[in-house]
Amino acid sequence: MRGWQFSARWHARWRASDDYGGALEWNGMEWIDPGFGPTPASGDVAYSGSFVEMRIAWADLGDPDYLDVHLGMLREQNLNEWTWAGVPSGAYTDGYDPNVGQFFQFDLAGSTVPADYAPM
Repeated sequence: MRGWQFSARWHARWRASDDYGGALEWNGMEWIDPGFGPTPASGDVAYSGSFVEMRIAWADLGDPDYLDVHLGMLREQNLNEWTWAGVPSGAYTDGYDPNVGQFFQFDLAGSTVPADYAPM
C-alpha cells in the first residue's frame, strides 16, 4: 500500500447522453489529451438503467502497479454546477467543487479481489 493522498493523473469522462466522452492527463502543469478515453460509439462504455461500465486499457495508463480510483457525477450547468454520487461513498460531501477525501487503491499485481478493498 502506498500513501494516502489522492492525486489524479487521468480524468476519464463520459456524458450520460452518450454524445461526449474522452480523457485528460495531468502532465504536472496542465490537463492534456492523452489520445485515449471512452468516446461515443467506441464500444468503451456500456450502460443500462442506472449502471455504467467503462473500459480503458492498462497499457494506456502505462501499466501501473497500483490504480487509485475515485468516481463521481458532475453537472456542468452555468451557475448551477454540482458534484454528487462519490465512490467510495465517503469520498466527499455532495456540492460545488468538493475535495476528494477517500478513494480506492487497487494493487493490480496482487491477488486481492476488488470487493475486498476498503476505501482509503
